[in-house]
Amino acid sequence: MVLTHIRLHDNQTTDTIGMMFYRDRNNASKYLFTLENIYREKLVWGVTRIPAGTYPITMQKAGELYTTYSQHPDPVIKAFTLKWGVMLLNNVPGFAGVEIHTGNEYTSTKGCLLCGDSINNNSFMQGFLASSVEAYKYLLDTVDAVLSRGEGMSIKIVDDQTFKAAYSI
Repeated sequence: MVLTHIRLHDNQTTDTIGMMFYRDRNNASKYLFTLENIYREKLVWGVTRIPAGTYPITMQKAGELYTTYSQHPDPVIKAFTLKWGVMLLNNVPGFAGVEIHTGNEYTSTKGCLLCGDSINNNSFMQGFLASSVEAYKYLLDTVDAVLSRGEGMSIKIVDDQTFKAAYSI
């Protein structure tokens, strides 16, 4: 399975909003909104978004997020995490520990990708994701099906400049 993450707007002060597209367990096209840090020429851990590119995703059963999610109050997140772990992006140049997870504001990303069901317009104010847990659970349902079939996963990240140029925005 390939997740496609398109960055739509970097507000150049705090965060970048985007959309992630994927096919669910029934092969239906789905999407969710994303929030991550802004672009910085000099990489700074926790406040710089990762470079565009394609990265393999593996499951990790270690670390702070794994510990938190393996005790999560939502039974779906807890069960998935105990069974599979958390999604970790691999081979990201200059970065380690980049995960896909829940969160509402850029202060929760620390270089990771946050997912949500809706987002505000961060060209006017800092980005805010809503219904992050619900969007994450929908994604987990698909990831569970993929992993149960023994398939691999990756994510393709496309920068907003590439997207805007392609559509003359």
